[in-house]
Amino acid sequence: MVLDCKLCGEISLTRYICEDCNFIKDCINIYSKETVIDVIRRTLIRNDKQRTYKIDTIIKERLNNELDDSTYINKDEEQERKELKEKSHREIKKKVLEKFNKI
Repeated sequence: MVLDCKLCGEISLTRYICEDCNFIKDCINIYSKETVIDVIRRTLIRNDKQRTYKIDTIIKERLNNELDDSTYINKDEEQERKELKEKSHREIKKKVLEKFNKI
């Protein structure tokens, strides 16, 4: 016989409450229903002020990361261009000197 968990709807073969929901039930038995609900509200549910703060924090972090990343990339690109330019100059100089030495 297939049973659905009364709390989360997960399919179970032996009980009306799955293992995870049974753990929540055990916590309620140990700490009291009010304590478990209070913990859930304080840790999982955010009010408008908390949501606004979290959104602002995430936006600031992303902006800072984008600025840092772009600066890093630009420095790398500049360095790479300089190295290529120097390498090109060395190769050209080497080829010219080789030609003059052959003559």
